[in-house]
Amino acid sequence: MENQEYINTLIERHKKQLERVRKYNHEHKAELNAKSREYFQKIKADPEKYKIYLEAKRKQYWDKKNKIE
Repeated sequence: MENQEYINTLIERHKKQLERVRKYNHEHKAELNAKSREYFQKIKADPEKYKIYLEAKRKQYWDKKNKIE
């Protein structure tokens, strides 16, 4: 029974952490968007990295499409 209590405690801690992350993301939306935009521009500036990025996105697309059907 102690093991189950420990697991429940871990689950509750995890849920609280997710709530904190969501709250932070909501409160700092503009900063996070700016960082994402900078990161993407850095990738797009390098043709090799951009090619790898596009291949990964294509794979994600086809995996998602094939999973739905």
